[in-house]
Amino acid sequence: MSSIGAVGLTVAIQDAAVASNVLGPHLRAGRVSVADLAAVQRRREWPVRIVQAFQQLMQDWMMATRGGDGAGRMPLGYRVQQRIPFLRHLGARIFGLGVWPVRLSSVPAPRTLEVTPLPVRT
Repeated sequence: MSSIGAVGLTVAIQDAAVASNVLGPHLRAGRVSVADLAAVQRRREWPVRIVQAFQQLMQDWMMATRGGDGAGRMPLGYRVQQRIPFLRHLGARIFGLGVWPVRLSSVPAPRTLEVTPLPVRT
C-alpha cells in the first residue's frame, strides 16, 4: 500500500470492524472456520483494491512531470478532478471514509446467569 493519502490506518480499522462483525458471533460460539475467514476477505478485498488503485492514480498524477523537469502544469486528470465539485471531494471521501462505510454491528447484551442458591445443610 502506498503512503499517498495515508489510508493505511483507515483500511486497517475497517478491516478490524468487518472481522469483528463477521467473526464475533462465531468466536462467541467457539467455532471459526476457514470459510468465515474467507468471508472477511471477500468483504474487504474490493474496497482495498479500489483504494489502492486510486492511490496509484493520485501518485501517478503527482509524479507526472512535463519533460521530466519537475516543473509545469498539473496533469490533466488532476485539473479536471479539481474543477468538478463531485470529483473534487472524491479523493477525500475515498481516503477518509473508504469506498463504502463500515460500521460495527451492535453487540448483543450478555445473558444473565441465573444462580439458584445451594441448599443449606443444618
